[in-house]
Amino acid sequence: MYQEEVLHIEGTALPNHTIIFFFKADEKLIKTWEVLSDEKGEWYFEEDVLFRSGIYKISARAKNFKGAISNPSKECVIVVILSGISVRPWIVPIKLWLGSL
Repeated sequence: MYQEEVLHIEGTALPNHTIIFFFKADEKLIKTWEVLSDEKGEWYFEEDVLFRSGIYKISARAKNFKGAISNPSKECVIVVILSGISVRPWIVPIKLWLGSL
């Protein structure tokens, strides 16, 4: 079962650097994203993502305009527990489903 959720990440880095995110599950790289920090070094990233229940890890690196890349950040662990019941082709949230009993 998959559920679409909004992944939102924000932070600070050196100004005008590319921040590269690495999204892994079971130690396998699933996807990478890139975002540019502004002139103050602030950045944010937001994307709709289809998640399955499971444990994911996100890490990041920064790249400057010359192409030099930083060491990877510490990995952050994300645990996804979907709160729905799949009745194909729909996903019914448990809260709504229990509320209708």
